[in-house]
Amino acid sequence: MKKIITLIGIALSMLGCTEQWNDLVHFEVKAYIDSFKVEGQVEYNLYSSENKIEVILPWYADTKALKVTEFKYTETAVCKPAIKVGDIVDLSEPLTVTLSSYDDYVWTLMATLKPKPSDDLYNMNFDLWDSDSSPYGSGAGSEERNYWSSSNYFLALVGYAVVSKEADFVASAGEGKAAMKLQTREVVELFKTIPAQVFTGTYDMFDFDNPTILYGVPFIRRPKTLDGFACYKPQGADNGFVFVALGEWDAPYKAGTVNAFVDGIESVPGLVGYGKLVYDKEMSAYEDFSINITYKNDHNPNHIVIIASASNNTPVAGSTLYLDELGFTY
Repeated sequence: MKKIITLIGIALSMLGCTEQWNDLVHFEVKAYIDSFKVEGQVEYNLYSSENKIEVILPWYADTKALKVTEFKYTETAVCKPAIKVGDIVDLSEPLTVTLSSYDDYVWTLMATLKPKPSDDLYNMNFDLWDSDSSPYGSGAGSEERNYWSSSNYFLALVGYAVVSKEADFVASAGEGKAAMKLQTREVVELFKTIPAQVFTGTYDMFDFDNPTILYGVPFIRRPKTLDGFACYKPQGADNGFVFVALGEWDAPYKAGTVNAFVDGIESVPGLVGYGKLVYDKEMSAYEDFSINITYKNDHNPNHIVIIASASNNTPVAGSTLYLDELGFTY
């Protein structure tokens, strides 16, 4: 009997040791997040050593309601809380999730908004209008009144406007918000199709075919990008564009038509940097844009030119470019 009891004791002892041994030496199957993406993100950072994922979003994104477009993690793990593609998540504060395999692994999901572009120039958001065709505030002085010039300059005598205030279709809603509408038009009184164009600067000489324009307004910084929102609706084979250039000039740069200036920008003396974005397809809504400015040298500019056009060198009546909420990033 003693022998049987001894054997049972040994067996129980060995069983206990085995359980302890298994607890100590079980193979650790770590759980990882391989990817996590949300709608509208512009960048994505995975910090595996810190169990953290960061999505970078535009400045205007609603971090409280982000749609998950991709979420991949260790197949054998269970995620708590459960998240799947198509879900709406709140990342206004870092969100912790637990991946459970043999052990639990805590990961952090977080969202960061890019800085809002800086509106360093007068009326870059196009909210100020003295009339439906004058992009400046009602109390604007002479300098501000001449800040944004447009093709309307040619058309005042015949009662047309190709550049106008847009209060209903805007990129950023709210009281007092407005956008700029550029619409190329056929002006029968002039036997011409006038392209809708706006630029920082002033007209120096009135001439329908060969105007002289003073391009640029004072500006001394070196932005990385020109950002904003645009919606383009072309007619025929037309295309529109948004353009930015910085120069080191003693005064605004004197040149001919908008298209000639843009097409010949590489030969402009004193050029510091420039960038251009061309639109040639139908858009149903505003889309944000960011134009990289390519610098030609390390000089500091003293003037900046921003140009927007609803048409190319062969304008087609009806081509329309909506523009709103411009700004710079540095």
